[in-house]
Amino acid sequence: MADKKISELTAKTTPVDNDAFPIYDSVASATKKVLLSALKAVLKTYFDTIYGTAVSGEALGGSGVNRTLAHSPLSGSLLIYDDGIVLTGGGEDYTQSGTTVTFVEEPTAPRAYYRY
Repeated sequence: MADKKISELTAKTTPVDNDAFPIYDSVASATKKVLLSALKAVLKTYFDTIYGTAVSGEALGGSGVNRTLAHSPLSGSLLIYDDGIVLTGGGEDYTQSGTTVTFVEEPTAPRAYYRY
């Protein structure tokens, strides 16, 4: 490979987990390889911190004005509905801290949509 230009190499349209890519290791100052499986794992970990895992229509636990979410939502991603009406956070309809949601008035059937 070292004696060919990238444009001269045979194309592979669907890489598999054991395919390798060259990478420059800046710590060791050396060219090494990384497997697609390892690259995918690193990228998943990175993107999960940004985009998280979507939760669709989760019923909140608890009762009364004190309810709980299954996970701590990523900042700014929480959206709560009660009987199809979007509620406003920040104390208007509810406050949220971690997995705890405290409503101003007891909701009928609160559902949460968020990423964690």
